[in-house]
This record gives sequence, structure tokens and C-alpha cells, in this order.
Amino acid sequence: MMMMSSRNVSAGDAIPNFVCVLMIGSVFLTVVNTQATLGSASSHDELLKTLLDGYNKLDKPPNFVTVNFGLAVIGYDVDEKQRTLNLHTWHRLASTARWEDRRFVWDPKDFGGLQVLRVPSSLVWLPDVTLINEHKERSGNGRSMVSNKQEQNVLIYNNGEVLYMPVMYFSALCGKGDMRTTEWPFGHQTCSLAFASWTYPGTQLGLALPTNNYTSDFQDVHLRGNWVIQDIGWHLRDTLDMTSLPLPGHAMVEVTFAIQGNCDKFLATLQGPLIAALMLMLASLWMPPALTLAVAVFNTAVILGLFTYYSSYLPVDYEEPLLYSAMVTYMKSLLMTQAVVGIWTLLLVPASRAVAQGLARSVRARMKAVFLSTFAAFDPFQQQHQHQDATTIMASSWSPHHHHHHHHYPRDDCIRDEEDATAALILASGQAVMFCVATVAALVAHCRFLYYPYYRHYYDTESTV
Repeated sequence: MMMMSSRNVSAGDAIPNFVCVLMIGSVFLTVVNTQATLGSASSHDELLKTLLDGYNKLDKPPNFVTVNFGLAVIGYDVDEKQRTLNLHTWHRLASTARWEDRRFVWDPKDFGGLQVLRVPSSLVWLPDVTLINEHKERSGNGRSMVSNKQEQNVLIYNNGEVLYMPVMYFSALCGKGDMRTTEWPFGHQTCSLAFASWTYPGTQLGLALPTNNYTSDFQDVHLRGNWVIQDIGWHLRDTLDMTSLPLPGHAMVEVTFAIQGNCDKFLATLQGPLIAALMLMLASLWMPPALTLAVAVFNTAVILGLFTYYSSYLPVDYEEPLLYSAMVTYMKSLLMTQAVVGIWTLLLVPASRAVAQGLARSVRARMKAVFLSTFAAFDPFQQQHQHQDATTIMASSWSPHHHHHHHHYPRDDCIRDEEDATAALILASGQAVMFCVATVAALVAHCRFLYYPYYRHYYDTESTV
């Protein structure tokens, strides 16, 4: 009993001792981490103070600076009317052993093993790489790395390399040779962005192409509009050969965007209402005149509204797009056909109905005369009987005691019904002919517009060969 109780007491004492050891260990680790953190913070502050002591951000690094220029697209849209390409991008200005600032070199052993320093971009020198062909109304005057309003940090490495990745918005003007408005809104288009240093010549600051293609994947790019980026090309240019730029001797990087129009929805929304207006116009030939007038007014309003709306999307200069000429031709022909149909229905149909009735009466009388004369030639008794009937009718009609009483017999009603039926047949035949003529005229004018996608595909195939 005594031995068992002593064992229980020793086991009970071991548990509190183990808990105390854990608490002491955790306190020790906390103190060590706190000292390390304070040491790191103090090292960071000491390094920053050392590097920026006597540093002037307005002075360019004393050595030749080669800027490795990269660009990654976050979102974009194309303004066909203003002929601009708008990009929401982040830029990569890397100094991977090519942008060396000797003022930013240190030994990590002297500063707690720090190899990277993060400082605000407003505290260091930045290359004034600027978009030359910018659209100032959209992106602002002199949009460059230095004039970026959204300040981001720069990464400074212990060997003097600097990494700067600002998020910026650019709007570039595309040249006449880049975007061919004759193929609007389809076809392959290109738009080039020219980046160069605004003040430093090529002897002091150079630009290099990116080692990695940051824009090879466009699946995650936010697209606004009907244009899709197919490819991006990078080229080094010398502005000495470009007299249009006021930067002689400055190195320039030209980024060329190859874009493809994807405007099937645009064409469908344009063709759909026009085809519906065409069908409604042709159906108005069989409607009452009041409805025909209403349909004509409605179609005219729809056509003019579509013309006004889609004209606002057309480019304002250079060549006239093929789609625009086809659209104008079709709308004019549709309006002219609508006017002809309206005149036919409102003015010619009442007159043609009377003409048709007279024509039917004349045809019936002539057919009856031909039939009777042919039958009388083979029946002398019937011919003599008709002569007596004619003599009796003439005598009775000239008799002074004859009273003119007009009686309507069922035979006269049948004759009138036959004349109306013949007149309706003639009128329906005229309407059918008018319907065919209007349909052929509208389809001939509509042919170029309807088959424009096939023409565009053929044109693109021929242009890429």
C-alpha cells in the first residue's frame, strides 16, 4: 500500500512539471522571434537610411541603364470611331543585370541577411518611358512611368537591380496603315504602341525586349467590345529613322497588337430588324390600305432609327467601310420599295379594282358575243329566233306606251358575281406580280448585305495568303 501511494504521487507531480516546461519553451521562442523581428525591422530601417543618405532621385544612375521592358494586359477595348486601342495593363521594368544602380548595392551579411528592399516608387529614380502615340484625351497628357498617379513600391535587390511594376491605363492612337476601316467591323487589324524615353538619348538609356512573353495567354484578359487579341509582337526601333517623332537618337520599343473582329452579334442585330421590315413590307401588299400606311410609317421609322444608331459606330475618317456602303444601299432600296408599295396600295388599288371590273365585264361580253355568233352559224332556227327577239325588243323599246320598269333577276346577280370574281382574280394577279417584283428588287439590293460575312471570309482568306 505504501509503495503504490508513492508511485501515484510521483506520477501526479510529473504532469505539472511537463506543463511548466512547455510554457517556458513557448515563452523562450516568443522572445527569440520578437528579437528576430525587431532585428529585421531595425536592419530594414538601417539599410534604407544608408541607401537613401545623400541619394537624389532626380539624378540618373551614373552607369549606362538598359531597361528590360515588359507589358501584361489586364483588360482592353477598341474604339473604332476614334481609332484607338485602350489598354489596362501592368508594366514590368526589370533591371535583371541590365539596370544597375551602383548606389543600391550592399552586402546582406551587414544587414541581417536582407536581400530585397521594398520602398515607395516616389523615393527612387524611375526611367521616363512614355507612350509616344497616346490619345491624350483618354490617357492624359504625357502618360509615363514617372507620371503614374497610382504609386506602387519598387523592389531593390542587393546587387543593384530594380523591379518596378505599375498598374496603368493607356489609350493609343492607331495609325492609318494599321487599322483598315474598309474592313470594319471585321478583318484582321493591327495597332502599334511605341514606348520610348522622353528625355534620355540612346547613349544614356536603352530599351530591351522582355525575356518572357507576359502576354502569351489572353484567356483571363477582360474584353470589352467585339475585338479579340490574336498575337503581340515586340520590336526594337531607332527613332533616328522616324522623322515624325521628336525624339532623335532615342531607343524605342514597339508593341504591335494583332486583333481580330468578332462582330457576328453586331451583324445579326443589324440584319434581323431589316429582314423583319422587308417581310412586313411584302405582307402589307395583302393588307387593307389603312394597315399598309401604318406599316409603311413603322418600317420607315425603324430603318431611319437603325441608320442613325449604327452610323454613330462608324469610323469618322479615312476610307468608307464596305459594310457601311452595303447598309446604305440596302436601306435606300428598302425605302424606295416601301414607297412603291405604299403608292400601289393607297392609290392604284382602288383605281385598279374599277379597271379590273370593267376589264372583266368587257372580257365577258366579248366572250359571250363570240360564243353566240359561233353557235348561230350552225343553227339557222336559233339565228332567226334571235332576230325576231331583237326586232320585238326594239319595237317595244320605242313604243310610246312602254313603261321602263327595271327588274333584277337572279341571272343578273350571277353575272355581277362572275364579274366581281373575275375582277378579284385580275387584282390578285396584279398584286402577285407586284409582290414578286418587290421581292426580287429587295433581295437583289439585300444580296450584298446578306452575304457580307461570306465575302468577308473570302477577303480575309485572300489577304492572308
